[in-house]
Amino acid sequence: MLIFILGGIRSGKSMYAGEIADKISKNENKKIVYIATYKNDGKDAEMIERIERHKNNRPNTWNVMEEGKIYDVASKLGEIENSVIIIDCLTLLVSNFFAENKNADESNITSEIEKMLKEIRKGIKKNNNEFIIISNEVGEGIIPVNKISRRYADLLGRANQIIAKHSAQFYFMFAGIPMKIK
Repeated sequence: MLIFILGGIRSGKSMYAGEIADKISKNENKKIVYIATYKNDGKDAEMIERIERHKNNRPNTWNVMEEGKIYDVASKLGEIENSVIIIDCLTLLVSNFFAENKNADESNITSEIEKMLKEIRKGIKKNNNEFIIISNEVGEGIIPVNKISRRYADLLGRANQIIAKHSAQFYFMFAGIPMKIK
């Protein structure tokens, strides 16, 4: 099963994903694998603080992996079995992809997301995995003032649409409260 959790910054997405993962893990006797998509380079003090908060909020029984590239995440998914896999978050995967591919357009990101989804579907069927993907909603705010930011918002919006379409369950977070969309 693929579960998608979308919401604004600090809306409770990661916390809710953890609650769902814990429930599935206990009910189905599965491990929890947490894929953090931010590669900590030690340069951004505010981001380091966020990472530490996330680390303190998750149990030390979780298997944590750091993968910042969408194709690296996709390739790792086939190696994991009988687990609940949290990908936190699609926002950074798309950002990292965009940073490496400045001329990327919707077809590029669509292709990468489709490859990841293919691995997710294989992981569900073949490896008995459940997936929870977290992402930020970027379409609710103001239109970014510069071209690069608008292109990034377009790419992330498209990626979010693809994941939402293929998810079995989809939640939108409002101030820590999940609203089930499907």
